[in-house]
Amino acid sequence: MTSRWWEDFFDSDFVEGFSAADLAIPGDVAFLQARFVGHAPTVFDQCCGYGRIALPLAHAGFAVTGVDQCEDYIARAQRAADDCALSATFVRADAYQYVCPMPHANAICWGTSFGYLSEDSQAIAMARSALWSVVPGGQYVVEYYALPHLIRTFEASRTTAIETPSGTLTVHRTFSVSWSDGVLTQRWRYEREGRASSERVGHTRMYMPRELRDVLLRAGFESIELFGGANHSEFTDHSSRMIMVARRPYA
Repeated sequence: MTSRWWEDFFDSDFVEGFSAADLAIPGDVAFLQARFVGHAPTVFDQCCGYGRIALPLAHAGFAVTGVDQCEDYIARAQRAADDCALSATFVRADAYQYVCPMPHANAICWGTSFGYLSEDSQAIAMARSALWSVVPGGQYVVEYYALPHLIRTFEASRTTAIETPSGTLTVHRTFSVSWSDGVLTQRWRYEREGRASSERVGHTRMYMPRELRDVLLRAGFESIELFGGANHSEFTDHSSRMIMVARRPYA
């Protein structure tokens, strides 16, 4: 898997190309609110991007700290938080290494942001950074695609046209799988009228639920729960998403 491919992948085109997925955010926020009942209203958002879920959580009353490597995304999220006087702080840093100076009650890694490298050692390092960013007994919630569903409904390509203030953005996505490495590769090509097309390539590790569970356990978490979506449904081979909830031990 290409090293640190995400440093060039995420830009303003991705924000607009991914915007259709924001329709799921209200349900995601409701799920997290239900999970975090009884905990202090603080959330650490690992790989927060442009504040896609961090800002709605802050609007819902949580004090949020978000970390991401993209300087433009961090600046954009902080401006939005400041404009609305939200209790949200955004930090530009490497999520594999960043640990909150003051541990939060909860941590999340949302939007398939976890498995960007094929080596389990790197995934464990990222989960361990989350472990030390929550208080003993604190929760870490990881949202990822569901590999059984992805395999069953696999599409080699997908094209979406999105209306934006600057005109139509056409996003062409192609997908390929390296079964020997356990990696899904996506190529995103962006096209706008009157502008040269651009392309970005991203890679994600294909985790079965048991594999992701083992990564979290090896990082030091315990009490792993698995859900098939933000409605607290049971995980099945028809679940299109995988949500795993882990807890930092008290001792």
